[in-house]
Amino acid sequence: MRGSLYTCARASMRTVLAKAAHTPAAFCLSRLLPAHHSSPTSIPTVKAVPNAKVIAEIESRLKHLSRRRVTKTTKGKAAVLVPLCYDGEELSFLFQTRSDHVGSHRGQVGFPGGKVDVTDRDIVHTALRECHEELGIHDSHVKVLGLFHDAISITNLTVTPVIGLVGYKRSSATSSPHSSSTLDDDGGFLCRPLRERQLSLSPEVSDVFILPLSSLLDPSKRGIDELGKRGRIPYFTAGPEKVWGLTAYILNELLDTVVVPAVNAAYPQLRPLPTSKAAE
Repeated sequence: MRGSLYTCARASMRTVLAKAAHTPAAFCLSRLLPAHHSSPTSIPTVKAVPNAKVIAEIESRLKHLSRRRVTKTTKGKAAVLVPLCYDGEELSFLFQTRSDHVGSHRGQVGFPGGKVDVTDRDIVHTALRECHEELGIHDSHVKVLGLFHDAISITNLTVTPVIGLVGYKRSSATSSPHSSSTLDDDGGFLCRPLRERQLSLSPEVSDVFILPLSSLLDPSKRGIDELGKRGRIPYFTAGPEKVWGLTAYILNELLDTVVVPAVNAAYPQLRPLPTSKAAE
């Protein structure tokens, strides 16, 4: 892989699930999906129908976002793809865990991404290329919604988050307009529940997992660490591994300033979703 932040053994989502069924300590995707009838914080789940409202709101807010851009000199530029997806019926996020075969950040959770390559057309192409290399998701299966604020990594790289909806394009080869999908058609882009997709992981990605929005917004699984001179650092503990560092920093602000307002605007009849204490 060319200059990857999360450089990444062929595996599939079904393989991960199969292993989980026979290995108690293994990750099981279904454990992360809360029953829609019992949420400890009564956070309404974001149903897939009508999903187009939420996706359109997110896309619009990113389009009109006054992006913060890094102007100082850093060691280089990089991009991450923040993969929104639907698993079952709820808007969710896809994460990956770095394996023990990497030189740094072993076992840490992040989004697919890496350094800009000289052959990349632009920063969006960087994020899509890295996602394909690390997870096997082709760029034609990603609906790019927009760019989020730049950030600086601990390795002094300027990182641009590219927000994308992971699914698949409807084509004439599709056997049925409703085949195995719980989602509406969104401008010719049809999302299939991600657990039904085959993911091809690179050797430096040990696992993938999905967290639904309701879990990420659960205040008992989301917090802020006060680290003195380093400032306030968000974290999320809803998954099999803690989400922290730059990934949590990007995710926390994206949820508070884009995703949650988009959902509240799309579903005004529901009780407003909460934001984090950091946004108060």
